[in-house]
Amino acid sequence: MGVDIKALEQKIVSSAAQSELAQTIGSIPGFGKISRAELAGEIGTMARFDSEAGLAIYLGILPAYPLLASTTTKSALKGKRITKPFAF
Repeated sequence: MGVDIKALEQKIVSSAAQSELAQTIGSIPGFGKISRAELAGEIGTMARFDSEAGLAIYLGILPAYPLLASTTTKSALKGKRITKPFAF
């Protein structure tokens, strides 16, 4: 089992090495090789979000309620999944 886990970790790290998003996430202190791959996989592509705030809300690291007062923000978040927090 330990060998299987090591092989899987190596595949994850190899895939993340090919991802520009994973590389950017890796520049943030505290993100290791596996966690940057996990977060990049969860985000997928930044094109899914209209702004950095939209991404932060999606990840659960920025509360949605202050931004929802703005009609521009409401339309920017329409159709976005904002209830799933990302656990670090």
